[in-house]
Amino acid sequence: MKNPQFADYLDCFPIIELPVTITADSRAEFAKANKPFPQDIIETFLVPLEGGEIDEFTEFEPCFRFEGADEFNAVIYWRGKIYAYEYLIVTYDRHNKVIARKSIAGSRFENEIIFQSAANISEDHIISIVAGQQPADQPNYSAEMSQSMTFEILTTGDIIFSLQDI
Repeated sequence: MKNPQFADYLDCFPIIELPVTITADSRAEFAKANKPFPQDIIETFLVPLEGGEIDEFTEFEPCFRFEGADEFNAVIYWRGKIYAYEYLIVTYDRHNKVIARKSIAGSRFENEIIFQSAANISEDHIISIVAGQQPADQPNYSAEMSQSMTFEILTTGDIIFSLQDI
């Protein structure tokens, strides 16, 4: 696909109805249902979003999109890097410009600690996230290490954040 257009990029993401929950296991379901990104789409639309944070081992997979108010589109894609897997949400205005980009779920291994998070996106565009961590050498998860976070996608496509303890 030479010179892909924004519509080609959006076509990589099936439209779903909310609510939806995203966990570490969601990737397998998205990979079964969706075709991989064409390389031209990755180079034209995803590489600029990543701001130079990709290498030859970085992978991308489309997950889904949902339409917001008349003001924005939202896409969720999976990014895999060595020791880090994330689901990212990007909102675009009706002129195809990025409004916001946030990591909403995933897992990473850093300094002998495993960090994991899962997200639920509600019908009213509230993203509820539970994130936790545990030392890699401890087999049992301790819930007291968890935090609850909430993002809200405004009608403009902007994403605001608040932090709460569980």
